[in-house]
Amino acid sequence: MIRTVSFFSWDGTWFPRLNIATVMTINNARQVVGISSGLNNHLYYFFSPARGAMLLPEPPLVLNNRGDILFSSYIQTPSAQITLPPGYSWVSMNDSQEVVGFSSSPSSQGELPTIKPVYFSPSGGPIDLTTRIVNPGGYVQITPAAINNEGEIAVNYMYIDNPLVAPYEGVGLLVPATGTRSRSLQSSSHSASRPLSFGHSESSSYVLNGRPVRVGRDSSPVEFSPPQ
Repeated sequence: MIRTVSFFSWDGTWFPRLNIATVMTINNARQVVGISSGLNNHLYYFFSPARGAMLLPEPPLVLNNRGDILFSSYIQTPSAQITLPPGYSWVSMNDSQEVVGFSSSPSSQGELPTIKPVYFSPSGGPIDLTTRIVNPGGYVQITPAAINNEGEIAVNYMYIDNPLVAPYEGVGLLVPATGTRSRSLQSSSHSASRPLSFGHSESSSYVLNGRPVRVGRDSSPVEFSPPQ
């Protein structure tokens, strides 16, 4: 639904007796994460209209619409704490407590670091997304950035067309296609989209769409479509 907004009304009593200097995020239930600055540090608070304010133990990463909070190593729900697999940088969570992140391994001099993208759900555990790619070709460093409530994962990635030429970078969307055993990897261009086979899953599949641009010192982007 597209909402047309002409004016807003000011609610100055929304944070009763709450000393928050900066608001970070708000969900659909008017729950808020904010910061109160101390002399030597920042204090992070979670505020709920029904429960008041609660001091958080560390900086939060995501607040979803259920009131679940993603931290660096766990999800805090209103009633439980869900531990996340170690060794990953977790970046996003949706309302179903599906979380995405990645790990990065050091590389040899002159080579790109190895990125392992990961998806996690409380019911299914972690999934290494690179294991779902049948013919990755030159696509490397697929790095999740965000996941929405449809399970679609926004990613950044690199594409190596020629090892002797600077790689291309692009942005894409992993779109679940439940019930299928194959998916296509598409990279957009002005003229057409060229599909590539892209793994399979017993539960869901993905389509990755993006427009890579060359990484280099030239600031003007160069559109690129990988070969079939």
